Amino acid sequence: MYIAVIPIKGNINQRMQRSIVPIIRYASARKKVAGAILHINSGGGDAVSSELIYNECVELSRKKPLYAYIEGIGASGAYWISMASQKIFAFNSSIVGSIGVISIMPNISNFLQKIGIRVDTIKMGMYKDSLSPFSTDDHGKEIIENIIRESYDRFVELVSNKRNISMEDMKEIAQGQVFSVGESLRRKLIDASGTLKDVVDDISLKTRGVKKVRFMEPKVPVFQRLIQGISSAMIGELSDTLNQY
Repeated sequence: MYIAVIPIKGNINQRMQRSIVPIIRYASARKKVAGAILHINSGGGDAVSSELIYNECVELSRKKPLYAYIEGIGASGAYWISMASQKIFAFNSSIVGSIGVISIMPNISNFLQKIGIRVDTIKMGMYKDSLSPFSTDDHGKEIIENIIRESYDRFVELVSNKRNISMEDMKEIAQGQVFSVGESLRRKLIDASGTLKDVVDDISLKTRGVKKVRFMEPKVPVFQRLIQGISSAMIGELSDTLNQY
């Protein structure tokens, strides 16, 4: 029996989703896995991928103890995923939060006008070019804002329910800012601070004393492993060459 340590690290996107979801499902189905820890160091990413990973973690938490450990950054979509756990720990110097939703749409229409370039758009449907960087009007902006608002409201409601924080307090917390560990404790965003060992000691109370851990790393495609190996070898040779001078 062992505790599975599942990495949620780096940008959350479809690639992470495809690599992490099988690990979560494996931990959920494998009888030898007594519990799991989400090992988080991520500033967030794609809202859809974050929610899909969260949903898989919820299924895992229904079967086995699931804790989250923020070691570095646990923000935005990464914090959303941590909501699936029964307890959230954070390393002393970590930062937590960034509860909010953002959509960045570059618009270069004014720049093009200044340099004398005109972009003609042929479309069927008034809002078809709402996300175009060449659009000269804001007729679709309200639609995008409504979509973002729905995601934001769902995020805020989730944190309020899972962390037992009033919606009144959430109005102040959910402005996209990040918090220190001390402030996160005060605002009830996390349960405790400590190290991974502290998390293992705590979850072992739920796993009948099991403390053995196994780090579950995503499988790396053969081609990617080959490229990484070549890159490492080249860097090593360059380092050896430099050390001669």
